[in-house]
Amino acid sequence: MNIFDIVSQHQEGDSTISRISINAKHPIFQGHFPSNPILPGVVSMQMVRHCVGGANTFFSYVKEVKYMQPIVPDGRELIVNTTRNGQEVVGSISSDDGTILMSIIATLQ
Repeated sequence: MNIFDIVSQHQEGDSTISRISINAKHPIFQGHFPSNPILPGVVSMQMVRHCVGGANTFFSYVKEVKYMQPIVPDGRELIVNTTRNGQEVVGSISSDDGTILMSIIATLQ
């Protein structure tokens, strides 16, 4: 059972735009947190790296991560925008209304 799935993805030059669905029934939300489920920060970072390079892509260095709002499994799709310049990745996760929820600058392994 995946915690998230990439619904669609398209690339424009060095940038990739992905639509993500979160599985609200995933067991992780029973502990994080039962009455107010929030996506763990490490999972949001995992979403970005999956979108930029797939499941076998890893960050060797994370320069900056900012969480502007909690990411909740509310049934709406999320948009992950990534731009890759060599090994450097600049990414963000936003809600379907365009509100930025998280941003990251990292280096791929």
